[in-house]
Amino acid sequence: EERPQKDARCMTLYRRRRIFELIEDNIAGGITVARLANEIGLSLGFFTRSFTAAVGRSPQQFIIDRRISRARAQLRDSSLSIGAIAFECGFSSHAHMSFQFRKYLSITPSQLRLNRSETADESR
Repeated sequence: EERPQKDARCMTLYRRRRIFELIEDNIAGGITVARLANEIGLSLGFFTRSFTAAVGRSPQQFIIDRRISRARAQLRDSSLSIGAIAFECGFSSHAHMSFQFRKYLSITPSQLRLNRSETADESR
């Protein structure tokens, strides 16, 4: 179909980089799809279609993916509490982060951290 290709062309490399940068810089805060669309001067609907066509994921799903990725790294590399990590990564609560982890990774943050510490113990 022609429309997704046309929509994807609107999401230039510059615009994608700008959006990715905004997401990374504001992951803990209230980054919204509407704000992202506004930042590059597109309507919410057109931005969502263009981003999805260009990236292969909706903007909201991309934000969740980035939050999960950052949380996984912090669970692995820091000793912060899971609740603190949840807030630093933009989840509304420990429970919200746990829900997203179970939904997308089929594991809870606590299980991931426990697996990390068991692996570290085995490597000693």
